Amino acid sequence: MVIGRINLGRDFEEDFERTITTSFVDVSKIHGRDQDKETLVSKLFSESSTLGGIQTISIVGAGGMGKTTLAQLVFNEFLAGEMKEQFQVRIWICVSDPFDEIKIARAILESINRSAPNLSELETLLQCIRESISGKKFFLVLDDVWIEEDSKWIPLKVCLKSGASGSRILVTTRKTRVAEIMGTTYTHSLEPLSESYCWSVLSQIALQDREEADCEMLKEVGPEIAKKRLSLYCIEH
Repeated sequence: MVIGRINLGRDFEEDFERTITTSFVDVSKIHGRDQDKETLVSKLFSESSTLGGIQTISIVGAGGMGKTTLAQLVFNEFLAGEMKEQFQVRIWICVSDPFDEIKIARAILESINRSAPNLSELETLLQCIRESISGKKFFLVLDDVWIEEDSKWIPLKVCLKSGASGSRILVTTRKTRVAEIMGTTYTHSLEPLSESYCWSVLSQIALQDREEADCEMLKEVGPEIAKKRLSLYCIEH
């Protein structure tokens, strides 16, 4: 099993500040994404025996919707129980902006071999990746992908075809166009949480370390705040 946790991008602000992401997540604090997780696991796991080749699945949604969190839930699903044997190699890469194919290739190789190769040529890096994953079934997560031209992705995509049939690539991105460039075979559009789930998330933050009287007051107005916040979000996006 291999887990790579490498930040490849720079800090950038648009709707939300982009931060370094990893595969680690506190499942107890996640609300409202069970169905999304089950759908993605089904696409990645249940259909792996019927769909040949290497399939790419994308999670698409606006900033702050929980794309990374959902990817973390799915990634960790394959670390436990019967699913942990499905992929010989599991890699998590935080891409961000810009899409630097050399850094991405180096990060993948470092994740597989647990060492940082002192290589700077894309050709050499891709040859090493091909040798490392040849005949192996892998699960690669590329989180927070921003790419405008497929020429940066194609060399790596071709290299990854040396992995075993049934390998999977899971991409998270804000843009449908990115999913198309990545050659996505299934796009999972992430929708806003329901009002009740929004309040579940907000209450974890708002009620933490507060006096009982304050908690009771917030419990009364909290659901309405969540409703208004959700309405504003839908208008903005």
